[in-house]
Amino acid sequence: MKALPRAVDLRTEQRLDPIGLDEPRPRLSWRVELAEPATQQASFAIEVASDPTFARAAVVWARSHVGGDTSISYDGPTPASCERRWWRVQVADDQAETGPWSAPAAWEMGLLAADDWVGRWIGWIDLTQPSWSSRSPILRRSFRLPGPAARGRVHLTALGLVELMINGHRVGADRLAPGWTDYKRRIQYRTIDVLDLLRSGENVVAARLGRGWFAGDVGQFGAEQYGDVPALMAQVEVDLVGGRRIIVPTNTSWRALPGPLVRDDLLMGEWFDARDEPMGWSEPGFSDDDWRPVIVQAGPGGRLVAQRDAGVGILAELEPRSITRVEPDRQIVDFGQNIAGHIRIQAAQPAGTTIVISHAEALDTSGDLYTANLR
Repeated sequence: MKALPRAVDLRTEQRLDPIGLDEPRPRLSWRVELAEPATQQASFAIEVASDPTFARAAVVWARSHVGGDTSISYDGPTPASCERRWWRVQVADDQAETGPWSAPAAWEMGLLAADDWVGRWIGWIDLTQPSWSSRSPILRRSFRLPGPAARGRVHLTALGLVELMINGHRVGADRLAPGWTDYKRRIQYRTIDVLDLLRSGENVVAARLGRGWFAGDVGQFGAEQYGDVPALMAQVEVDLVGGRRIIVPTNTSWRALPGPLVRDDLLMGEWFDARDEPMGWSEPGFSDDDWRPVIVQAGPGGRLVAQRDAGVGILAELEPRSITRVEPDRQIVDFGQNIAGHIRIQAAQPAGTTIVISHAEALDTSGDLYTANLR
């Protein structure tokens, strides 16, 4: 069979089949695979449809173009919040050979209007303590699904940092989410597919909050530059088989507990007391009767915008270059480079043991940690 040119690696806003976009005219791009003796793309045709079958009535926008361009901005009708669009490309080469339509790609819109957000800003703070010394909370809410889900999405943001879980499983792969913005101007949210985490019957959505850039230290400027209480805003949207939609937003139905994060700060480090991590708190079947009511609070005024970058993720796992015991109960672990990441610890210690980890960007001349004085 004769090889023909084809479009591959279709991307919307440089991402594969993204969901949660708020760009009304997203950039659509692709790569071209050619067969000899062709040397370049000569033209392309593109179709965008409201249905993956690309039936004639479903095509909402189509264009043809002569030339080697491998990207174009969509210029058709703007989809509504949470609507999905499919698109495909057909290319011809400079040998007058036209290839087949590509496999379809897709994008899905996020929440485009403020009224689409049903969730409210919730959090918790120990009013008996100064704001900077209050523990960061853990939050949870259970809900029931009367049948199997056909589609599941969570729209998620925070003032500070958030780790969200559904039925005990972490949602998404991002770390330090959402990213730093001027919260009085704009606040990033992320839309994540959670269908595989949902089940018929009881479900639990849970979150761990941190101070992050919102309430924690920001460079040389100190802490609480934007606010003093981390907060969560989210909504789980579930379409059941049969069409019924269930929305589980952040509101007064949630419960809160001072979490195991006694202190947490991106610059000053964290103090985690594992004894205060309730077993199974993010899973169905756990009783939160003795937890506290959440605090519903006003936001800082920033406009909610969809996250455009790929987020902070794990790029690699590193083994220590050397481990040196400098005292009977103290070791220096050298990774051989300056990194940003998490430490995984596996240690058999007696119950009640406190493990202290200090970080430094370099070693001093004696091979010990080189650190500045911390407040």
